Amino acid sequence: MRFTPLIVAGLAGLATAQRMSDAVPDCAVECLEDGIQTATDCALDDGDCVCEVDNYRNTYDVIQACVLLACGAARSIDEVLPAAAGFCSSVTDGATAPPVDDSPSPTTAVTSSSGASQTPAPTTSEPTAESTPSPTDEPDAASAVGPAGAVGLAALGLGLLVLL
Repeated sequence: MRFTPLIVAGLAGLATAQRMSDAVPDCAVECLEDGIQTATDCALDDGDCVCEVDNYRNTYDVIQACVLLACGAARSIDEVLPAAAGFCSSVTDGATAPPVDDSPSPTTAVTSSSGASQTPAPTTSEPTAESTPSPTDEPDAASAVGPAGAVGLAALGLGLLVLL
């Protein structure tokens, strides 16, 4: 029973943290702080402001690609999302973070590194250069994410739905 005060003090410290960057893994901190400053008018230590519905969504939209690249899909889903959810839940006395639209949009389409056109090719019987991307040794960041990254982005979006 001598450890009870230590446990209670430790939990109280977690519950009173007002910076989301203190709650998430180190790999996500820079993305998160930059995103909060870019997407909101919130101070970094204003947890109530950061967890407000519109601010949370705006921050999510700005940081999702950065967090996936910095932390990887598995860590983003297994550690970053639960940490953000727990932070907002503690700051808002049990309320959870808002859902985030996880449907793909034209601005998030992955393009090939060959510079292939995103517009449909004309219908002809001859293949065109636009319809056959060439392989490359060094893909750009968007194509490097590939199918695993797309799954990670979808899971990240779905994970944020759980926050509600």
